Amino acid sequence: MPILGPHEALANGDTLYHEIPPFSFTGIDGKPVTDKTLEGKILIVDFFFTRCGTICPRMSAHMRELLHLQLTTVDGYGDIVFLSHTVDPENDSVEVLANYAREYSADTARWKFVTGDKEALYTQGSEGYLLAAKEDVLAPGGFLHSENFVLVDKRRHIRGFYDGTDPAKVKELVTDAKMLMGEERKRVRLEKEKARAMTTAGARNNSWLIWVLSVVLLGVVAFLYLGPDLFSLGIARGTLPAINGAINALTTIVLIMAWRAIMAKQVERHKRLMLSAVGLSALFLVLYVTQHSSFESAVYGGPVRGIYLFILLTHIVLAAVIVPLVLITLNRALSQRFDKHRKIAKVTLPLWLYVSITGVVVYLMMMNYY
Repeated sequence: MPILGPHEALANGDTLYHEIPPFSFTGIDGKPVTDKTLEGKILIVDFFFTRCGTICPRMSAHMRELLHLQLTTVDGYGDIVFLSHTVDPENDSVEVLANYAREYSADTARWKFVTGDKEALYTQGSEGYLLAAKEDVLAPGGFLHSENFVLVDKRRHIRGFYDGTDPAKVKELVTDAKMLMGEERKRVRLEKEKARAMTTAGARNNSWLIWVLSVVLLGVVAFLYLGPDLFSLGIARGTLPAINGAINALTTIVLIMAWRAIMAKQVERHKRLMLSAVGLSALFLVLYVTQHSSFESAVYGGPVRGIYLFILLTHIVLAAVIVPLVLITLNRALSQRFDKHRKIAKVTLPLWLYVSITGVVVYLMMMNYY
C-alpha cells in the first residue's frame, strides 16, 4: 500500500514521509486522548459535528458498521481504533458527544469521540490528516469538514482516503485495512528478526572477549598463586581467608535468593541479585589473589586429608570453569537471548553454588592452619 501525503527525498536515498503530528484532545470520559494513549494502534479517522444534518449521519452510520460488522473478522482487529473529531467544540461538549456515542451504539473503548481547542482541532485536520475542517458561514450548519475517512498506520503515516458517505468506498477501506494489518505484522516480524540478528552478532563479537578475559584472569591468578610474593600486608595471616570465606557464604545466599526469585518470575529482582553475585565473586577473586600473593600457602594437617583434597581439587577445577560460564551466561542475559541464557544457566548456577559452598567448607577445614 502507498504512503500518502507530502514527502521528501533525502540525500542518503531514503524518503521522509508525512507523519500525523502529536495531539492531545479530550474524550467523552473527560480523559485525554493523545498520540501516546493510541500508540501502536491503526487509526480510522473522521471529522463531524453532532448538529450536522447532511453528511454526518451517513458517515457515523458507516463508522458504526465498520466497528460492529465489517472489520470484526479482520485478523488483528483489536489494533484498530476509530477516532472522530468534532469541528464544533463550543457545542459538542463531553456530555453532548457521550449522548451522540450512545445514539450510535458506539463501543467507546474502540470508537473515540474527541473535543478540545478549536484551533488545535482544525490544525490537526488540515495539517495532520490533510482534511478540510473549519468554520464556514456558507456551509450547512456553519462548518465545513471533509466526508473522508482516513486510514493511518502505526507509524502515523496516511495510507488511504475513503468517502465515508459511499458504501463502495467504505468497502475499499475494509479491504485496505486488512492489507495494512498484514503489512504491520510483517513489519513487526522483520524488525524482530533484525533486532535478533543484531543481538546475535553482538553476542558473537563479545564471545572472543569473554574467552580472552577468562584466560587472562586465570593466568593472573595462577601466576600470583604459584609465583613469588609481590607485596605483603600488615594484617594477620588468617584475616583474608576469613573474609573470603564470608564472601563465599554471602554469595551462596545471594545465588539461592536469585534462584527463588526467577522461580517466582521476579525477573528484575533476579537480575539485581545475579549482578550482586557477580560483584561478590569479583571481590572474592581480588582478595584471593591478594591473599596468595601476600602469604605463603597454608597446609592442611587434619585427619581427613583425602576428603579435603577431593573437595579442594573439585573446588579449584570448577572455579576455573565457572569464570567463562558466568561471563557467557551474563552476556546472553544482557543481550536478551533468554532461551540460550536459560539453557546455560541450568549448568552455571549449580556449578557456581558448588564453588561458593565448597569455598566455605575449605575455609572451615583450614581455619586452624592459617
